[in-house]
Amino acid sequence: MAQGSSVPLKEADSGEGWIEIFHYAPLWHETRIVYSLNGGEWLDPSQAEALELAAARLPQGDSLANHRVFVCRAHEIKFVLCDGNREAWDNNHGSHYCISHSGAYVVGDGRNERIRDADVAACDKASADAAMQDLFIELEYESSPLWLTCRMIYRKDAERDWTPVPGVALRRYGVEANHWFIRVQARKLEFAFLDQLDNWDSNQNSNYRVGRAGKYRVTPGSIQYLGVSDFDSQLKQ
Repeated sequence: MAQGSSVPLKEADSGEGWIEIFHYAPLWHETRIVYSLNGGEWLDPSQAEALELAAARLPQGDSLANHRVFVCRAHEIKFVLCDGNREAWDNNHGSHYCISHSGAYVVGDGRNERIRDADVAACDKASADAAMQDLFIELEYESSPLWLTCRMIYRKDAERDWTPVPGVALRRYGVEANHWFIRVQARKLEFAFLDQLDNWDSNQNSNYRVGRAGKYRVTPGSIQYLGVSDFDSQLKQ
């Protein structure tokens, strides 16, 4: 499956930045989604995420109440859907679905129709509820190519104290020497990076911050949310 570059996330009161995907498959006891956000890597099918019942977030009698819904905060999502056993698939007749504008969409059997702006309040609540169930923050960090090692100091959740310098070592991942990875059990994290020569990346002295559990890609001055952490995804299986 394809990879690509990240796209900046936009936000507005109209719901821009949020995508709601409604799907109806009455013969499936569960619906799951495999996706790529903002041109990033595809989620492994073994980690396909479950859609929730839409009735819990819609007014009584709404025409979409019998659908299932998936919510994400992204500029673009490419995806396919499957049943809970990953045996029956809805993949837009073999070409996957793609949504590149914010809003609420009804998809299924080749249909991909934008029906309205995203419901910001419902999306915020769904995102917060999901994050409260998750336990881990995973960071993929791309440092300066001159860094031979990478460490991180941080404080998590409501703790006052930072981990002492020189911090916690990150491990290399992927084929690039300046790509690093770390996992922390936390729902909120404030952090900065340093190398073997005490060169710092502290987001221009303001530190990096994430406010929910999940997986993130960090480059100097930028954080991109990628989805649920790999470890939390495994715990849910």
